[in-house]
Amino acid sequence: MERERVIEIFLGLISIILVIILILSFTNAQESKSTTTISNSYNTYNTYSNYPTPTYKPIKTYTSERYPTNYYNYLRYTSIGNHERYFGVFGNEINEYKVYVRNREHKGGYFSVKFYLTDYYGKTRTESMTYYLKTHEEKKFVYRNVYNDGKEYKYWRYKVVAH
Repeated sequence: MERERVIEIFLGLISIILVIILILSFTNAQESKSTTTISNSYNTYNTYSNYPTPTYKPIKTYTSERYPTNYYNYLRYTSIGNHERYFGVFGNEINEYKVYVRNREHKGGYFSVKFYLTDYYGKTRTESMTYYLKTHEEKKFVYRNVYNDGKEYKYWRYKVVAH
């Protein structure tokens, strides 16, 4: 009788530990409520307004130069992009490609950012996302490569399109 009780307690503890591991694998400890992340999909809805400071320490940071205000498009904007690489909770490598876009017009409009990621074989992958920016609002467009599928990108660039 007592041996069966010990086995039941042991199996209960194992199931609790497995549930905790599953919860941690589906959530990202570095992510806060106000960050919208795109992982291989297309998202046009975002409700955040403040950008919290990341709680992780980046391993390597690549920053592109700040581009001047673009006067050729319908809406004027400024943009800056950077790439950060760090390790997740379970030791997987995570690459974040971020572009900050600020609307410089006195009216709102839609802005799209296209991410061009080129691997070592010269193949380019394109991801894009669109947000509505109010007057003088700044948004963060993030493409996050979480899954280690064996592809590393040698170069990346982005293009901002004002609609």
